[in-house]
Parts: sequence; structure tokens; C-alpha cells
Amino acid sequence: MSGRRWDGSAFRTGIPENFKDVPFDIHCGSYADAVAAAGGTPVFMPGTVAALDVLDYVDGLVLTGGADVSPARYGEAAHPTVYGVDDSRDEVEIALVAKALGIGVPILAICRGMQVLNVATGGSLVQHIEPGVGDHHAAWDVAPDSLVHEVAFTDGSLASRAYGSHCRVNSLHHQALGRLGDGVVATGFATDGTIEAAEIREHQVLAVQWHPELVVSHPDPSFVWLVEAALNR
Repeated sequence: MSGRRWDGSAFRTGIPENFKDVPFDIHCGSYADAVAAAGGTPVFMPGTVAALDVLDYVDGLVLTGGADVSPARYGEAAHPTVYGVDDSRDEVEIALVAKALGIGVPILAICRGMQVLNVATGGSLVQHIEPGVGDHHAAWDVAPDSLVHEVAFTDGSLASRAYGSHCRVNSLHHQALGRLGDGVVATGFATDGTIEAAEIREHQVLAVQWHPELVVSHPDPSFVWLVEAALNR
């Protein structure tokens, strides 16, 4: 599972002063819990190019959520709301996508991960959706597992096989897919038209814009799909 390398200065509270400049690889434990609940064994990847070597020894890849992808990666100037850009993380995760597609490792891309996938394949992003607008996408005023809107899936898509024709989702994103990358097909939509699920049909790739790892009813269908795809690889 991908993660982010953080400067230790961001975690000064509660750690010894002499560790303030030590880098940390940070991962939300809910991703590991969701993988395990679906029958898989979670393996955390470092937030450096060493992750590319780890990919040779795993059977599936989870691209996790996080801060925004640099708009420079898709040829745009940054909107004022763009936050947390980490060029090194962008570089590593875009390279992970390229390698995973090249060697046939199934990918489950979640929130930022879905956006990384699209940018890595030549697509762009909608840089900002105002909180509360449309289907209340940037729902930062409620619990992370609150199911705030519905998503409808295209018949026959990976998402529809996993979730059925529709489901309700949580929503913690202020960005979304814009121009689709090469081979990326949108297969799930909110009622306001925002792309909520996508896939690459030539590969075992499922991307969702919400955070299934935070929904308490495990195992989640998308993680079950990933584990099954990994077993069948």
C-alpha cells in the first residue's frame, strides 16, 4: 500500500526532540484493516522509489488517499485551494502505476489514488469542488464513515460487479477526475455527474473516489475484488 514520506517536524508533539528531523513513512491503519478483512495480507510500501522494488513481491496494489497531486503534472496552474503537494510522492506513485500496469499487478485506487491513476495515464483533474456543493462531496463536517450520497454504476463494470447497480458512499474529496487518461473508463457517477468510479479494462484496475476503507461494514466489496484479483493473477 502506498504512503507518504513526512518530514519528522510535522510530528514534534509527543516525540523526542532529537527525532524532529527524522522522516516518517505514514499510512492510515484503516487500509490495512480493510485488506485483512477481505482475506489479504497488507504490506506497507516506503514512500520512496524503493517502493518500486517492493512491487515485485506483492500481488496487488492499493493507491491510498491523501493530499493533492501537483497540477503541474497535468499542465495546469494550481487553484488556490490545492494543498499538501508532495512532488516526491507524486513521482513515486505515478511510477508505481506505470510499473503495476506493465507487470500486471491489480490496482485498487482510492480517492487521491484514483486521481494519481488518471494523471499517470495522461488525464487531468477538477482542482476544486466547494464543500457542500452538488452531492456534498467535500463532506468534512460529518464523521468520515457517513454515507452522504449515492453512486450509480455502469452495467457490466468492475464496480457494478462488486457493489451492484448502486451504493451510498462517504465523500471526503475536493477534487475529481477531469479529462480521462488513456484507457481510463468512467463507470460510476454521483447524481451531479461527478465521476466516482473508473477502471482500465485492459488491466485489473478499479478506482473509487470515496473511502471504502473507512466504512465500518467490512469486508468492503472493492477490497474483496482486489484480493480475488491478486489470487487469480
